[in-house]
Amino acid sequence: MLLMKNKVAVVGAGVVLAFSSVIATGSAASAAPAGESAATSAPASCVKIKKYTNDQGYRSFEVTNKCTETKRVRAIFKRAYDSSCVAIAPDKVKNFVPNVPIADWDRVVSC
Repeated sequence: MLLMKNKVAVVGAGVVLAFSSVIATGSAASAAPAGESAATSAPASCVKIKKYTNDQGYRSFEVTNKCTETKRVRAIFKRAYDSSCVAIAPDKVKNFVPNVPIADWDRVVSC
């Protein structure tokens, strides 16, 4: 009987250890990168966003700053890496192209 209790204790400890590592891994994966806020908002209404597909078939964003001051934006893609935060000067255009052809449009946000 004593031997049986030890096996249960070892198995129980292994389950607890495995479960705690899953929780730690899950929470780290959902954290925002260092220096970036998890909260994002839509860009100002004077920032114009156009979705297009480029010649290679990548679904991309064309962002035009029609504001009187520089705006900072980033493109968010489905199934691909998001862009970095980019400053766009007034009356300038920036094209955001994803890193893989399977990407799809999601949104453009202020940063």
